[in-house]
Amino acid sequence: MSKRQRKAETSIDATSRPLATPEWITSDLIRDTQDVWSPMYGRLVSEEEAVEMLLNVSHLYDVLEKPSNSGTRKSQQDEVP
Repeated sequence: MSKRQRKAETSIDATSRPLATPEWITSDLIRDTQDVWSPMYGRLVSEEEAVEMLLNVSHLYDVLEKPSNSGTRKSQQDEVP
């Protein structure tokens, strides 16, 4: 589906985003997410689905961004008998 066809089917203006959508998720970002994922799903990804995808990626980033504790723990090999 081309961008032009999808835009004709769904129109998101700057003020109409799903409720409780963070400000960083813009209408353009929702459209871009739909453009990327709709062909992979074989159907139009809804605005709500696009927002959910973006939030999930944001949460994943938050988890990966946190420093791990692996550097502070001693392994059994490091211990001297």
